[in-house]
Amino acid sequence: MVLSGVLSLSLLAACPVSAQSDSPDPFETQLITLAETLGKIHAIQVLCKGRSDQYWRDQMSELLKLEAPKDGPLRRKLIGEFNTAYTDQEAQSKQCDVAARQTFQVLIEDGRILAETVNGLISNKD
Repeated sequence: MVLSGVLSLSLLAACPVSAQSDSPDPFETQLITLAETLGKIHAIQVLCKGRSDQYWRDQMSELLKLEAPKDGPLRRKLIGEFNTAYTDQEAQSKQCDVAARQTFQVLIEDGRILAETVNGLISNKD
């Protein structure tokens, strides 16, 4: 179930953005949604492959390193959204069944689109 690089956060590595403001801009909003999506994906991956599979948590760590490397409101928000989404998905998906795998595939596609959107927003900021 690994996404062969389609959602690779290396898309974000090219142009990290460090500016943070009090009100979320479109870039921040998309980052937050991406963190939520990664949390849900991670929950299903752990359900289906076991707790030792930390691929999606590692992707979230990379996102934090690139976009919110220091403690601050954005970093705390991203971590909170990831953790809440993980917990919510864990409560919804009790078995690695067809429904969980279908949800996983939908989330993977959503994550891919979000990563591309974030990358486009980064490119437009230059």
